[in-house]
Amino acid sequence: MLQECCYDCNKEIRVIAASQALEAWFQQVLPAKMGFMVDQNLAQLANEEFGYLTTIGRVSGREHTIEIWFALEGRTIYMLAGGRDKSDWVKNARKQPKVRFRIRDQHFQGHARILAAGEEDSLARRIVVAKYQPIYNEDLSDWGRTSLVVAVDI
Repeated sequence: MLQECCYDCNKEIRVIAASQALEAWFQQVLPAKMGFMVDQNLAQLANEEFGYLTTIGRVSGREHTIEIWFALEGRTIYMLAGGRDKSDWVKNARKQPKVRFRIRDQHFQGHARILAAGEEDSLARRIVVAKYQPIYNEDLSDWGRTSLVVAVDI
């Protein structure tokens, strides 16, 4: 009887140890691997012409999706709002910064930020204009200089 108890106890200890190792893997290793996969997917999607930003309406509480030009830098999506603070999507993002962004069939949850003048703001303007100027017939320099920059961290 004592031997059976020890065998069962050892079996239970091995199961608990395996369970703890699996839990640690899910908490530490898997997110790192998933982050790498997300970064790879993003790099493949960076040249897509349009993205789709979904905000929550500040008055209606309903989802609103717009098609928008964007540029990617790392895990941040940059967009320019030509209407600045008057754009509904900007007003919505200010009130509820939790947003979704879709590129092709890939969906991302994110947090929107309005950028103040500075290094990140300059970078965003440069990369968005650089992406679209070659495919757009008109000069985008005024738009790139005067628009409000919105970043979405995913």
